[in-house]
Amino acid sequence: MQRRRFLGVLGAGAAGLAAASPATAELEYTETDVRIESFDGTEIAATLFEPAKPGRYPVVLGTHGWGGSRSASIGRNYAPRGYVVLSYDSRGFGESEGEVGVDGPKEVADVSALIDWLEGREKVRVEGENGASVGMIGGSYAGGIQLNAAAVDDRIEAIVPRIAWHDLNYSLQPNGVVKTVWGTGLYGVGIAGSRTRVVAEDSSTETRVNDASRGIDPAVHRSYAEGIALNGYSQPSQAFFAARSPYHKMDELDVPALFVQGWTDHLFVPNEAIWNFEAFRNRGRDAKLIMYNGGHAQIPVDSDPQQAESARDEATRAWPAEHLDSRDDASVDAVFDDHDVLVYESQTERMRGANAIPQRNAETVELDLSEGASIPEDAVGASLVGNTVAPTANSYVVSESFDGATSVAFEFDASDAFGLDDGQQADLLTVPEIDLQVRTLGTEATLFFRVIHVSEDGEETHINDNVTPLRIEDTPEAVHTETLELIAFQRYVSSGDTIRLVIDSTDSGFNSARESAGAIVEHDSTLRIPGVTVLDGSVV
Repeated sequence: MQRRRFLGVLGAGAAGLAAASPATAELEYTETDVRIESFDGTEIAATLFEPAKPGRYPVVLGTHGWGGSRSASIGRNYAPRGYVVLSYDSRGFGESEGEVGVDGPKEVADVSALIDWLEGREKVRVEGENGASVGMIGGSYAGGIQLNAAAVDDRIEAIVPRIAWHDLNYSLQPNGVVKTVWGTGLYGVGIAGSRTRVVAEDSSTETRVNDASRGIDPAVHRSYAEGIALNGYSQPSQAFFAARSPYHKMDELDVPALFVQGWTDHLFVPNEAIWNFEAFRNRGRDAKLIMYNGGHAQIPVDSDPQQAESARDEATRAWPAEHLDSRDDASVDAVFDDHDVLVYESQTERMRGANAIPQRNAETVELDLSEGASIPEDAVGASLVGNTVAPTANSYVVSESFDGATSVAFEFDASDAFGLDDGQQADLLTVPEIDLQVRTLGTEATLFFRVIHVSEDGEETHINDNVTPLRIEDTPEAVHTETLELIAFQRYVSSGDTIRLVIDSTDSGFNSARESAGAIVEHDSTLRIPGVTVLDGSVV
């Protein structure tokens, strides 16, 4: 795996939010590199941007993606709009000292120390006991720290986490299946981006190895080794990632949040942003969600068209303006047009509003796998998915998606499934689920689920190249039942189209089962698709 490619992918995710299209500069500003002592004496490197005009201003604080370093784009976009901006190198990365802790307690304490330092600046607005008025912006690793820090420091009054996570255990080992390719890439980029970047070129191999091992928390080395050797994480490793995950901190997260997530994100899949958004809304928090065309991806996707990009950028600029400064030019409502969610549609290349994902007050369709199974009428109502161990299926690691050697497929006619007449379309804004009944051939099995849209003319589209893995551990041949949430998507299907569910035993991006001959999927299983709206006429 080439380091440059992973850095490019991660850097694009981290910097994109900060690189919002700048408006005509309202204020001149100064730009100064600084070093700030954190709570434990560690020096954090940063660049400070301050409006040149006298006055007191709210703060925008941001860092960078995993393995990266600070960018000036945040300051150059927000300082002219009347903010003091601090763009900093996260602990252990860039020019900052310390050991990388994966947005853990030390990184959270760093954020509080940086805010303490900012409160001493003449141009930072401090409101009595409430302290500075701070917003945080950034993507990926810079998104995760916002959620973790805002759960602790209530001076953070607005956050815009982009392509961030909800549960790192799910991100790296979804449903018990290790993400081999992403794990390897992140591990390499993390090492390369930490202390090894400052080791002298003539250093010995021993020095380089020792420095690399000290640059990142030992738990990261341990978890990577476990994933390769043991095909899963130990309880200590799971606890390490859980402590860095927002999902169990939601009761402490009382801060307005604009979540920005990509449909084609294969590291932090769309569901993670939906879970964050729903957790906020269920607790009465102020939250909005934007789904765009992008995210962490092995294979680049086309950029959003101008209309979609403009909506995303306008919302990003308006969120801190509304929540930090109550400005007249804040336009969150104008961007969302009374909706809570903005959704990019790949087929129409437009943004549209929604109330949730799945869309509320829409139909839920249930499809029995037996109705879509390609088997003789007198066959037993089950299908074998044999384990090849070596991956023979691919979803997103190379550009072309393909089925595995032992895959099984279930096809559903859109007209019958969604009750479509000629000329009608179904709008699927959905998070599908499977009520699964399966028997393992051994003590464990691994299955991978993909949804394919087949148009009337036979064109096949693996929707967003996403795949949902599942590891099953049970008594051999015992019927195992489980409800599995698949990856969210939006898609229009017409009356002559087909929806295909493909189940594989392997996928090139993940570890495979090592102690099983495969699994037998019972056709009594059910595919459930909520968020279905039937349209009279065609959108695409």
